[in-house]
Amino acid sequence: MMNLLVATFELFDKPQENYDELVNAFRQYPHAFELHKSTWLIVTELEAGSVYESIANHIGFDDRLFVGELKNGFWSGAHAELTEFLRNFWSFD
Repeated sequence: MMNLLVATFELFDKPQENYDELVNAFRQYPHAFELHKSTWLIVTELEAGSVYESIANHIGFDDRLFVGELKNGFWSGAHAELTEFLRNFWSFD
């Protein structure tokens, strides 16, 4: 079963240096989408805790990270890429 996860972060410890490394960590997932500069959507068979552990290796001690499952949502002003990404992995009932 595929899980649609949302991950959001805030970097305090060397923000620019760690940002590039963190983005590369998100991009390791084949189905990852950068929603905002500090928010990513990830579709994976892994649970949120496993993704958290993988991503947490790329942030500093004082940085913040949240990873959770996204079950439902609404959006506006989104670009076509987001809508297409969600249509591929989310069921709209």
